[in-house]
Amino acid sequence: MSPDLFNEAVSVELKKLSEISKLTCVDLSKKTGIPRSTINRYLNARSPIPLYAYIRLVHAMGGSLPGSLGRVLTAMVD
Repeated sequence: MSPDLFNEAVSVELKKLSEISKLTCVDLSKKTGIPRSTINRYLNARSPIPLYAYIRLVHAMGGSLPGSLGRVLTAMVD
């Protein structure tokens, strides 16, 4: 499993969740305590995302962690 492929799949998933939840990077930063610029790097796959950050972001956007991770893994094999 390529880290780049994983980061890209996570980026796509987080962008979808962000659009659905209508939360901006600023909103997410306030909710999670993760700096806005760092969230922006995660959403654009410019930086690998640590598990704790992925969990915080999915939770802040009202997503299901198992569902989100399932979509990420499915995207990687498609």
